Order: sequence, then C-alpha cells, then structure tokens
Amino acid sequence: MWRTDGAGELYTYLPPSSDANKAVCDVPPFSTCNDIFGASVGRGSFKFTPGTRATIGQRIKLNDVGQANGEIELFVDGQSMFTVPGLELVTSDQGRIRGIQMQTFFGGK
Repeated sequence: MWRTDGAGELYTYLPPSSDANKAVCDVPPFSTCNDIFGASVGRGSFKFTPGTRATIGQRIKLNDVGQANGEIELFVDGQSMFTVPGLELVTSDQGRIRGIQMQTFFGGK
C-alpha cells in the first residue's frame, strides 16, 4: 500500500489471537496495528516514485505449529526492506499456503 508522498508499507492481516504477531506493530520507521482493520507495517521504509515501476516481493515462512518461528519479509526492487521474525501464522498442521491475494492501493494519510 502507499500513503501520502508515496510512503510504502506492507499491509497485512495476521491472526490477532497470537501475541507473537504484535511484532509487526514495531517495525520502523512506523507501524500501527488494529485488530479489526489490520496492520500497517514499516510505513515509509520505501517510497513509490510517480511514473516509475516498482517490483514488490514478499517472502513468507510458515511457523511450526505451536512455535512462533514464522517470518515475513518485504522486498522492493530486489532489496529487502525488513524482516519480521517470531510470528505465528498457522495454529494447525492443516495450515498451508493455498494462494495469495495481492493488491496495491492508496491507503490515505
């Protein structure tokens, strides 16, 4: 997602039941979390430039069930912007990545 002046961020919805997932609330330069609306992670860690293309990538490592050892990492134009370790993304052995939904949009101020 992008904000005013092209400030980029990762916007995610992680299971709020895990206290470990609050780690996304502390990613610099600015992050904020809301159990209803999701988490704005690393806002301003990169900037979108009008009229240019950007290649965005995300690496997701699922945790072992019962352990907070999952990770998310954001890449912009091939460079890692940040990694958030210690996450609990699945709570059952049935947890799998079956697809991904990707959007980009202006999120306001």
